[in-house]
Amino acid sequence: MFIELADIIAENGKGIHAFRKCAGVAREKAAASPDQAVAYFLLAALAEDFIESNERMAITVAHTIAAFEQFSDTAAQLEDVFGGGKPAEVLAAVNRIASDLASRNA
Repeated sequence: MFIELADIIAENGKGIHAFRKCAGVAREKAAASPDQAVAYFLLAALAEDFIESNERMAITVAHTIAAFEQFSDTAAQLEDVFGGGKPAEVLAAVNRIASDLASRNA
């Protein structure tokens, strides 16, 4: 469900354009899947954060790999908690991810 977004990034070269494509798909899925909208929205925001931070700069391979790994790990975490069906775990995960994202943009 969420891992497929990481696959989009991998299949499209892990660069700015790949993250942009992923963000667009994530936003479409958020609109189409209200039960998972918050997770898709967070993943879209994470992809857009990468785009905004690096769009007009040269990006090292190491930085790109690290961003992809972080995105993939986040997608896998969301996949696990949403698949587990425990609302408290879902809430804790999305709150942690949102807090991490907000602190990077503060």
